[in-house]
Amino acid sequence: MNKIKIYKKEPQVITGLCLLLTVMPVLGEKVPPIRALRKDKIGFVKVAEDNWTFVDTATGKTFIPLGCNYYDASTGWPPQVWKNFNEDRIKRDFAKMKELEINVARVAVLTGQPWVQRVGPFQFKANEDTLVNFSKLIEIAGTYNIRLILSQFYWEGYPRGLGNPFSDKEALQYQEFGYRILARLAQSEPIVFAYTLMNEPRNVWNNPAMFEKWNIWLKEKYVSRDALKDNWQDLKPAESFGSIKIPENKDNLNSPRLYDYQLFRKSIAFQWTKRMVDAIRQEDKNHLVSLGNVQWAVPFDRERLPGGYTAFDPRELTELLDFICIHYYPFSPHHPQPLTWTSSESEDAFTDWLYSLEAFIRFSYVGKPVLLEEFNFGLTPRGKRISDPDTLMLIARWNKAVIEHTINCASGWLSWPFQDTTTATDISNAGGLIDSKDAVKPWGKAFGDLARSIKSKKLQRAAGDKIMEIDEKKLLTSANELKKFWHNYLKLRREGITVEFSVRSPRSVRTPREDKIIPNKVNSRAGWKQ
Repeated sequence: MNKIKIYKKEPQVITGLCLLLTVMPVLGEKVPPIRALRKDKIGFVKVAEDNWTFVDTATGKTFIPLGCNYYDASTGWPPQVWKNFNEDRIKRDFAKMKELEINVARVAVLTGQPWVQRVGPFQFKANEDTLVNFSKLIEIAGTYNIRLILSQFYWEGYPRGLGNPFSDKEALQYQEFGYRILARLAQSEPIVFAYTLMNEPRNVWNNPAMFEKWNIWLKEKYVSRDALKDNWQDLKPAESFGSIKIPENKDNLNSPRLYDYQLFRKSIAFQWTKRMVDAIRQEDKNHLVSLGNVQWAVPFDRERLPGGYTAFDPRELTELLDFICIHYYPFSPHHPQPLTWTSSESEDAFTDWLYSLEAFIRFSYVGKPVLLEEFNFGLTPRGKRISDPDTLMLIARWNKAVIEHTINCASGWLSWPFQDTTTATDISNAGGLIDSKDAVKPWGKAFGDLARSIKSKKLQRAAGDKIMEIDEKKLLTSANELKKFWHNYLKLRREGITVEFSVRSPRSVRTPREDKIIPNKVNSRAGWKQ
């Protein structure tokens, strides 16, 4: 009978600053037994030799992730999963998941104060009760042989005074501290499938830390003010390294300043991702690591303004991650076709949005598995529409089509969410596999049928017919160019042509100094028809 090994450590220095590193308080007999009820021998999951599927290292069998995003829906919205941890309820939910053929559940961890408390400037302390409850979750998952993806959500209180999580020093160390705690707890648990770093990360456009790092980045990239002026043209006489303004968050086609700022934001995303992966790897070399990317992480879609592009470009991050995750919901201000709740009015749009999903997945492929970590219908039903039979069937139809359409370009699928959440303000209130009263919905039944059939398949990625070159500079600086992209791409797909992507990116994301530290080894055309 095994127990989580939890050690008490003396305060130590991390990244140059002394933290209150009571990483693992001595919990003694309060830590419940782990894996005691697990019947099946399982191993850690790794990427298979084909670089497209996953494999159980104990059995050598292919593992296809077919699951859901799980939280206890009875805790409200946003979910308060660790403040109101209900062991009995979670056990019932995992039993229901097993009935629906679910083999992976993505769960929220490092949700803020319930996990790691800020007790002073650069001083953090782990919450003992949460660590105990996490071990209970591990035991429950093991009982039902449902693997866990551990993903960071700030649902339960981002500590005040930390600053921006991607650029402020204390916030970065707070997160490193949390990831080290989590990794030390999970390192020996094969029931854990992977870590996916922060859910749908997106950086702010402007704050003091970003301004300071922006100016450092520019100096390292251009070295001299004259070189910068030659490239930009619009450099003001009063601007010099240390005082160069961040561009306005508005479209300006082919603006060198705006495009440089988008590249700088990519470098911030790269640095943050590397720091968090390194923090995990200090404690855990057994599990896979990825990142829960929203669809606006690719250059050809975003929210309305340039800052709606998250800059967590999967192609820039692939060398840091073991596999790629993408989240997709069918809505975009730049897409030519709206998708409505009236299915009879949406047949053409329905197909076009499946083509759009395919574009995100294919763009994200750079020689590693691509997991569709979140998906569902994009609109939020209101009032009676939530329980309307047509709504339930349309959600089931869309989600079933998502899996069927991407069977040759995705490596696994996780539906959002497991259960309808009545207090939610988005698709979480109606998109579940089961309803708020625990009854299986049409989508839940369809998922179970699909899972049973897919588990016996050999997934193989089908290469595209044509490579479409995209001009990143135009896309990241103009919403009109995004609309042109979608027009051209959808025209090809409607003609039956499957599309892969290459990116025209004339400037390096990283400065010369960063390139020396981390050479870019990505072959963006791997596995494509030439």
